[in-house]
Amino acid sequence: MSLQRDHQLDAEVDGAQLLVSFGLDLEEHQRRHKAGVAAVPDETLLAALLSIPEDRLGPVEPRFVHLFDDPATSAYATVIDDPDGNRWAQCTLRAPVSVSQIDAYADSWRGGLRLAHDWVGYAARVIHLSAIDDVGLPCIEAAEYGVGLVTDAGTLVTPSEYRPRRWTAARWRFAELVYDQFLNQAIPSAHT
Repeated sequence: MSLQRDHQLDAEVDGAQLLVSFGLDLEEHQRRHKAGVAAVPDETLLAALLSIPEDRLGPVEPRFVHLFDDPATSAYATVIDDPDGNRWAQCTLRAPVSVSQIDAYADSWRGGLRLAHDWVGYAARVIHLSAIDDVGLPCIEAAEYGVGLVTDAGTLVTPSEYRPRRWTAARWRFAELVYDQFLNQAIPSAHT
């Protein structure tokens, strides 16, 4: 994986306006471009892809078998039906981006904290407030929750390092939504 870091994107994700910092997997981006595959935001399909191996064929769980009926899934996985009627697959799709930080802008500390909690399982989070009267409680809560806090006066609390325990379909979907918006920007280098 060759990761191109330091991309930032003003993104609207599930109704929230965010600034997302991410690295682009250049190999995956180029592979998808050649295959004509853009973003894949279907969380159920991503869960199915997570359930099959990347390094060999593995059995497809019965609940996901129907997802591999569509010939278009050949861009996501190698799928084989054996003579016994079992379906086997190997995942060939990878996440196209690695999200490192999510910045949310809010009018109040409480609103910002609610927004930061919405994105707790996705990356390091930072709340931006234009002004705040009393920084005491917000700084304590930000530190307790591992959330960064920035005001016009500067950085008051840095976010905790994000250490995901596992890769989930929801995190993969978030990466796909960011990738989709990245592709839809008018950046010539995104389509090379």
